Amino acid sequence: MTRRRILTPAFHFSILQQFVNIFNEETDRLVEIFKEVDDQSCVNINPHITQFTLKTIAESAMGTKLQFNTEKEVSYKRAVFTIGDVLLYRLIHTWLIYKLVNFFSPKFFEEKKALKVLHNFTREVIAERERTFEKIQLPTEDHEVYTGKRRLAMLDLLITAKNEEGTIDDEGIREEVDTFMFEGHDTTAAALNFAFMLIACNKHVQEQIVEEIGMVLGDARQKPTYKDLQEMKYLERAVKEVLRLYPSVHFISRKLGDDLITGSGYKLPKGTITHLHIYDLHHNPDIYPDPERFDPDRFLPENCQNRHPFAYLPFSAGPRNCIGQRFAMLELKAAICGVLANFVLEPVDTPDTIVLVVDLVLRTKDPIRVKEGILVGNMTHLQTDTENIFNRLREWRRNFYPMYKFFAVHVIAANILTPEDCELVMSNPVHSEKGKIYDLLHNWLKDGLLTSNGSKWQTRRRILTPAFHFNILQQFILVFNEEADKLVEAFRSECKKSYINITPHVAQFTLKTITETAMGTKLHFNTQKEINYKEAVYEIGRILLYRLSHPWFIEQVINFFSPWYLQERRVTKTLHTFTKEVISDREKNFKDVELPAEEHDVYKGKKRLAMLDLLLSAKNKEGTIDNAGIQEEVDTFMFEGHDTTAMALGFSLMLLASHKHIQELVVQEMREVLGDLRKKPTYNDLQSLKYMERCIKESLRLYPSVHFISRTLGADLKTHSGYFLPKGTPVVIHIYDVHHDPEIYPDPEKFDPDRFLPENCQNRHPFAYLPFSAGPRNCIGQKFAMLELKAALCAVLGSFVLEPIDTPETVVVVVDIVLRTKEGIKVKFVPRE
Repeated sequence: MTRRRILTPAFHFSILQQFVNIFNEETDRLVEIFKEVDDQSCVNINPHITQFTLKTIAESAMGTKLQFNTEKEVSYKRAVFTIGDVLLYRLIHTWLIYKLVNFFSPKFFEEKKALKVLHNFTREVIAERERTFEKIQLPTEDHEVYTGKRRLAMLDLLITAKNEEGTIDDEGIREEVDTFMFEGHDTTAAALNFAFMLIACNKHVQEQIVEEIGMVLGDARQKPTYKDLQEMKYLERAVKEVLRLYPSVHFISRKLGDDLITGSGYKLPKGTITHLHIYDLHHNPDIYPDPERFDPDRFLPENCQNRHPFAYLPFSAGPRNCIGQRFAMLELKAAICGVLANFVLEPVDTPDTIVLVVDLVLRTKDPIRVKEGILVGNMTHLQTDTENIFNRLREWRRNFYPMYKFFAVHVIAANILTPEDCELVMSNPVHSEKGKIYDLLHNWLKDGLLTSNGSKWQTRRRILTPAFHFNILQQFILVFNEEADKLVEAFRSECKKSYINITPHVAQFTLKTITETAMGTKLHFNTQKEINYKEAVYEIGRILLYRLSHPWFIEQVINFFSPWYLQERRVTKTLHTFTKEVISDREKNFKDVELPAEEHDVYKGKKRLAMLDLLLSAKNKEGTIDNAGIQEEVDTFMFEGHDTTAMALGFSLMLLASHKHIQELVVQEMREVLGDLRKKPTYNDLQSLKYMERCIKESLRLYPSVHFISRTLGADLKTHSGYFLPKGTPVVIHIYDVHHDPEIYPDPEKFDPDRFLPENCQNRHPFAYLPFSAGPRNCIGQKFAMLELKAALCAVLGSFVLEPIDTPETVVVVVDIVLRTKEGIKVKFVPRE
């Protein structure tokens, strides 16, 4: 009774009039989102509407303006769905209703985790309002409400009741904010979803609503006032009919406080739990003839006249009816007004095709989609610059977690975002075939280890694995140190500048390192051929991204007509010419090596074993690879072995420069392991640098060089998130998004090497960290890359103190074959005393 008395004034019509401006502002944002994704086909409206109602309830009832689609909002919305699943599970397994027994539930910790997210979000909403709170006078009567310039938020009444009357405490305020944040956004979002679907499916109703909007507003684009919304009687009848067919709260429960004889003659004793099934009541054919038909005129006054007053209960009824029902009706009307003024809705999902599911509120089990066009589908959203593509992919993850689809021409690809689904695909050899998008690389890499499948991939992997055995890696440390010294000298020659763009320098370092170690060929410093090769790698990335965003050009025959076709041929020729010379140079002084029979049986002579030696020996002795095959593997490793590591090193240096205390801890560890910072590290030294390794791992979490991979399903798959994917479906695994999931990595944008302490990794899903992929097709060179990165950091940090120029907040990340920055990475180098 006390809580109801405190809160009732917040929903007085005088206050509701002030909220209409918020409804209109948020509706405008909803319309702009729909305009961005509209192209004559369909939009999955659920996430956009949920965003709309969450922002609306936060600003109106809580007086707090939320930023657009932050990680915290995404986590809150996701937690609402999770808690619904958990509570339904407890309801079905009734013994788990009791808290003591629930402790042994398999979903107990999932429930605790979701509740923590929900409570943290609402606590922040309360804290935000308390910071700007201005004292108000609590109304003593329902009609005596605050009418000043400042909008009265429901939360203001609660804070005032705590400060002035002591009738509620902090915990009570949180309870009410939790209740209204959930009920005020989730139920209204469900209602608005169903409303748009039904209006789209009933064109004559849509036309009558639009006609009424025009009559009331004059100009359909005019923003409705409180009075305007009240005058839209046909729209209100349509909303009421939506709520009859799909009541958001589809059942409620009461405990009888006294004995009761029902209208149907049954006696129910005091203490009986009764469930009121609102959905079934609303679909009773004796009350509503032809109950599945959408007919707003059921709510004409003359048609309601003889209907039982408790035959329509979308907002409950009696003393415990919904306090916010007028608020919800105005919000729904304002949203529908704004959308219908800008769009004609056409049906895709219909009452006959949707599948309803039970939850805390009535929901649908929706298909996975963003938006589909007539021909090119949602791939049109990738036909923009590389910065916008990166941002759009991140937005889709926030909106459509845990899965969404690309649709383009004849290709539909599922995009997965959870470690559980990643494991299902990546750990099973049945799904090891590379996805269709790897066809883009065919002109360049042909059937190298990255792109090949089946027996060819297995044979190549067997030939190459010994080149990355730890006995061989130990021999490479000398090369890493020599090239790291050259990198330091390159930085020293420019360190008097205010900053150095480190990207070309680290690319030079990794290119020279991979050619001397894996290919056994020493490059001269920065020759024109090397420069041309590095520029060609960047150019081929731009061309392949163009083909990916215009997916008809994935097909080789159609690609012949691409405006970039001739440029792709020229660039590919440059890349092949460079690697052919590398192969030729090694062949000139090649001596046969004994191919190891087992992985541990590796070459241990004085001469370093290069990966290219294994390929040449396999050609000469086994005939398991030919010249074209050697070319494919050299192209693959020259690219993957230098470009991915270069970006990893660039991001690592930027992060260490931006986090001085972490940089100091790395240097301190180097002193402990090496003694002298100028000492060249051995293999064992590098293995001992555990804190540095955690830093590199965290850098690769934040900025995974290979930010997505793709597979083609070799069998039907039911995902952990409950979707069925048929055999042959292309699946895109978004490694960047897995690495930035706040449910796995709290505060995911923070650089925190201690995430990789053993105790912090212990309970983390093994497929939650994928910088080197995972499963049978994991990266063959990951230990090589880690040692190379450590050696480079040792040399650079032993010679310089790094100071930030570019930071994670200012650097612009763009999409390419590997993750890059828009304009290199700038760092200031100060010679170490």
